[in-house]
Amino acid sequence: MGFLALLTTEFPGLAQLSVFTIAGLSAAVLVTRYVLPALHSPKLNDRTLSTIGNTVIRYLPTVANLRYVGYLFALLMIVPFLSGMIKWSNQVSDLSPISKADKALDLELRSDLGAGGARHIIVMKAATEDGALDASERVASLISPLQEEGLIAGFDAPSKLLPSRATQSQRKDAIPSLNILENRLDRAIQDLPVKSKTLQPFITDAEATHNAPWIEQSSFAGTSLNEVIKSLLYPVGDMWVAIGIIKDTPEAPLDAQRIKTLLQMTPQLDAQYVDMLNESNQMYEQYVSGTLSSCLFGVLGIFILLTVALRSIRRAIRIMAPLVLSSIVVAGALGLAGVNLTLLHAVGFLLIFAIGSNYTLLVQNHQGEIDPITVASLIVACIATMFGFGVLAFTEVPVLKAIGQTVGPGAILSLFFALSMAGSKPKIKPDAIR
Repeated sequence: MGFLALLTTEFPGLAQLSVFTIAGLSAAVLVTRYVLPALHSPKLNDRTLSTIGNTVIRYLPTVANLRYVGYLFALLMIVPFLSGMIKWSNQVSDLSPISKADKALDLELRSDLGAGGARHIIVMKAATEDGALDASERVASLISPLQEEGLIAGFDAPSKLLPSRATQSQRKDAIPSLNILENRLDRAIQDLPVKSKTLQPFITDAEATHNAPWIEQSSFAGTSLNEVIKSLLYPVGDMWVAIGIIKDTPEAPLDAQRIKTLLQMTPQLDAQYVDMLNESNQMYEQYVSGTLSSCLFGVLGIFILLTVALRSIRRAIRIMAPLVLSSIVVAGALGLAGVNLTLLHAVGFLLIFAIGSNYTLLVQNHQGEIDPITVASLIVACIATMFGFGVLAFTEVPVLKAIGQTVGPGAILSLFFALSMAGSKPKIKPDAIR
């Protein structure tokens, strides 16, 4: 139920994670129900599990006595919520595996090389490829005064590499005809110790350039510039799009409003300024909001399912209570540690409810009797979960680290609260001791 809710999220990665998880759980259930019983051997016995379970059960009164310590700790972890220490990240860069030190080094190297990033771009649209190139040239002429004033470091546009037909035509027309060029060169060198035949290659090249075919995208095929042009000039539907990249300067922030004003001064020009960082962060904020809503619906779905299955709201609340306490403790600890929560942390909290509900359901639904084998199985499953997810907390990949930081400790806390709230004097099923 929890992961069914994630299918509605707009974040493709989470929707895929939901599909993979549902498929894996369904396969595990089918194998457990129909395959494993057929593989069971009479030679196998559960004496070891019974021993572990009985040992754990003997210490349950002690664990139950610690529940008030757990309650107090959970209550203290509410303080980070009230003090605003629990913060959700609104920057997509927090999901990047690149460390802050490496990002700072990259920014420094880019500044030294004069190679800015692609944060500030201008998107130009036209009905034809040549129209997009013409728009690129017109925008470049509007932006160039900013570079002269030192407000920007430069402007990279596809028209720098691939001029429009009009610009190419002007450049060709600026080349004199063969006769005029030869006459001008003869007059220019008549008092110089230079023979006219020495400059003949120049005349030949000028004539070839004047008569050369139009330069097109296909002219760059097989060169290193081909991919550069294709990334800055490409068709979208029945339109052509040209991308211009503004290189900002480290000395002063970019005046985005002035750029927008310059573009608005030419209404017949279909060009729009885009701040890629702001747009990405706004999109990420929408993903976070949608993911949180999906996770809340997932938790609500788990609660409704438990209520229907147990036919009791009170029992469903008792099963959900340890999970809520675990989530509060984990979130509070992350807030105290200064960790900004991301949408992957939200998925981690959903996993706490999805995985922890199995523990609490088996522990608190025993109706006064606890099967030692069940308790031992829960301990083994919890330890496996802790190692499986907990190790992710030590990785440098933020998306994996977020899940490990929540699910690893959350699984342990869920089982602790479930056992501590089960009662101080549990009974053992007589037929469960072997």
